[in-house]
Amino acid sequence: MRAVTPTPEQLYEKMSPDVRKKVDAARAQRLAAEEAVAQQEKQASAYAQQVNDPTAPQKPVWAEDRR
Repeated sequence: MRAVTPTPEQLYEKMSPDVRKKVDAARAQRLAAEEAVAQQEKQASAYAQQVNDPTAPQKPVWAEDRR
């Protein structure tokens, strides 16, 4: 006897509507968190490039613009 594992699409189709809503909500939350992390990584990368720019004038740390 062979066991067959359903694909994620087949599993989703077999779920009841209330479980599908929970799965959709979890997916949306995960995607929002991933987008937030990607945005933070992008900002950190931009800041690292700004800090490590050899052509930028050298200022002491305490002279940085505080926003």
